[in-house]
Amino acid sequence: MSDTESLFRDPDPDEEREVDLDEEAEFELPPATVDPDERIEADVDPLADDMLDEARGTGELDR
Repeated sequence: MSDTESLFRDPDPDEEREVDLDEEAEFELPPATVDPDERIEADVDPLADDMLDEARGTGELDR
């Protein structure tokens, strides 16, 4: 590598830094999280569900 190339080379900050890793930390997992794409639905009230079906059947409610 020429002197000109070394002047324009991006320094790698991790190249010279020593990192002391804790052996136990490598095996710890983060807490479980809710997947934002997973849909969470509340339990359906059977009475409300029946009323909705009746309303749809009579045309009072659009599907």
